[in-house]
Amino acid sequence: MFNKNLKRIRLENNLTQKEVADFLHISPQSISKWENGESTTSIDFLPMLAQLFKCSIDDFFKENHTVSKVDDVEKFLSFLKYFEKKEITEKDATPTEFMSKNCGWQDNCKSFYTDLEKEKFINLNMLQNIVGCNSEEIKDFALLLEDNGVITKVPDSKMYVVNQEAVSCSFSMIKASRAFEALAHGKSIEEAIEAIH
Repeated sequence: MFNKNLKRIRLENNLTQKEVADFLHISPQSISKWENGESTTSIDFLPMLAQLFKCSIDDFFKENHTVSKVDDVEKFLSFLKYFEKKEITEKDATPTEFMSKNCGWQDNCKSFYTDLEKEKFINLNMLQNIVGCNSEEIKDFALLLEDNGVITKVPDSKMYVVNQEAVSCSFSMIKASRAFEALAHGKSIEEAIEAIH
């Protein structure tokens, strides 16, 4: 539990194992072993980790802190909306501000679009298998994907057509989100560009 939460929290904060190790004045191998469950941290490091990640010590030991692909794709679609707006008002978050609060979803999202890319047509059962959610949630999720042009319902059928152009564009935007996340965490433009690759 600790190892998975540590890795998740570190990725959400856009930090490398080396950066965490440097902060704690230990070797990156120690962080790697903690995250892989090969060893456990000394209790002395917990307050420092909580300080670094601006979280509570309890956050490292919470159970079932998993986020579904549905949640991550929803965050991604929210991220896309910032690029569709013709005008940004003062109350709107910029993409960088959005990514400072909603980071760490790209891998789940990329996995979803990679699976979707393999399909020309899809039905709710197939979609449910890709994202691993319940039958009620998948209906709402399919509507969300339809609204965003990712899939299109075939009239008089249970099938949807997968819009490969939208899927392709999504991969580019997932990469872009990594750059905005890096900027949101104080990285330079050069480091943000590097985060894309």
